[in-house]
Amino acid sequence: MGILTSLFSAVSGLNTYGNAMSVIGNNIANVGTVGFKSSRASFADLVSASLGGGSSAAQVGLGVFLNDVQTSFAQGSLSNTGNTLDLAIDGNGFFGLRDNTGTTSYSRAGQFEVNNLGQIVDPSGRFLQGYQASATGVILGTVGNITLSTATVAPQATSTAAVVANLNSAATVPATAFDVTDATTYNFSNGITVYDTLGAQHQLRMYYVKTAVANTWNLYSQVDGGAATAQTNLVFNTSGVLTGGGAQTFSLPITGGAATPLLSVKRTVNESSATSSRADTTLRRALTDANSPSHVRIWSTMCDPDAPSQPPPASRSNHQGGTLVSGSATSGT
Repeated sequence: MGILTSLFSAVSGLNTYGNAMSVIGNNIANVGTVGFKSSRASFADLVSASLGGGSSAAQVGLGVFLNDVQTSFAQGSLSNTGNTLDLAIDGNGFFGLRDNTGTTSYSRAGQFEVNNLGQIVDPSGRFLQGYQASATGVILGTVGNITLSTATVAPQATSTAAVVANLNSAATVPATAFDVTDATTYNFSNGITVYDTLGAQHQLRMYYVKTAVANTWNLYSQVDGGAATAQTNLVFNTSGVLTGGGAQTFSLPITGGAATPLLSVKRTVNESSATSSRADTTLRRALTDANSPSHVRIWSTMCDPDAPSQPPPASRSNHQGGTLVSGSATSGT
């Protein structure tokens, strides 16, 4: 132990903190990189042999070294880009990617596009992986490249819809008869977007009118601002549970050459004012460019049955164990 050792200890500090500054500089340089995860440097001291013997012997350090560079996988912020194929994972998981050599990597960067073969790829050309589907839309257990067909798919009319609502039992019975143009003649309304047999979009609105009969509400429907049609009344018991009118079939008057669709509406309504609703159909047409794959929704929890596949959020047993590769991705399991 001498003067050279002390100089080595000082130099180790300069080298180690230089590497730490590189980690910080890399974080700053990638502040605008989608899917990038910041890292932090972890230090450890170098300890030489003890001077003297016994448990109380003095120990002289030999400096410091960069023990580890840890990646933070904290949830980042989500933003709307307007690009259909810009995806994000909220929570745990990764996008599974595979390159031309068959090497698998994982990434949180959801910037995807469609190549000239209709395959969904990231900016580096790696293929997005997803569960494959059969010709009938059944999701299979095999994972492979996702390819969007450019063939025209026949539109499918909306056939089912669900409404979840809460009607205020203390609402006042309107003084005059229902008039769709007069908001004082009904208590609540909500809308659903539906599609006809030609793939055209229509707005279905439903109006709820409290009656003088206890626990009974009149229901009316309207398509595209046309005339209102009376539907089956909604009847509740004394506990506010819907006992009548929960499942109804609407015959929607559609113009423009489409067949008149029959819409089965299932309601989960309590009389206790907001409503929520959803329909089962998306517009389906040919894939014309990378920003309009209108016949497929690339979400594992919301997937069109005609989609060729859907990407599962890939799980990894060791987030820190992967090897960094270019394009904000890591390899390994």
